[in-house]
Amino acid sequence: MPLISSKRSGPLVLDASVAINLLGTGDAAAVLKALGRRAIITDRAFREVRRHPLPERSHESELLALSDAELLKVVPVEGAAYDVFFELASANIAGGLDDGEAATIALAVAGNLDGVPVLDDRKARNVLGRRWPDCEPLFTVDMLTDLTVVDLIPQAELAELVFRTLLHARMRVPAHMRRQVVAMIGFDRARKCRTLGSGAHRDAA
Repeated sequence: MPLISSKRSGPLVLDASVAINLLGTGDAAAVLKALGRRAIITDRAFREVRRHPLPERSHESELLALSDAELLKVVPVEGAAYDVFFELASANIAGGLDDGEAATIALAVAGNLDGVPVLDDRKARNVLGRRWPDCEPLFTVDMLTDLTVVDLIPQAELAELVFRTLLHARMRVPAHMRRQVVAMIGFDRARKCRTLGSGAHRDAA
């Protein structure tokens, strides 16, 4: 399992889709508390969170509660980071990245934070890898399977959190982690999660 604490010591810089995935667990606060790492989101990515993946729940109130509990901080993109953001969001880069993804990368690489970007989008991760190969990003699922989270959240509870965000937020799981996630949530629940792919289901059967 990945160990986020072994990454750079700066904060986790969450993209909008990652924030949605965390809301999709039904208990984002428990995950962030268990990680024990500062988490931030750019103001631009924050504005891209326009829905809660779980029925009849408010993304605005839950994000505000995370902020009030100092588990998630909203920060602007300024200075050198803004210059990088503007370049990444321009149409010159194969159509450009959306504002949230561009801002997330910019803050991580040029925000003087030593931040660790958390990105699930393929295009954004590819751009980051080409331009800043030493800035290794994380996936949302890295956070949910980190050793500290596994140690602090009971197994059955964590499996339910992961299942919820797979089902409702359709969290992306990279191919190399699918068997691990299927083993965590169980084959019956995995069959209901399209983002895991049929190959992972067969491997777990």
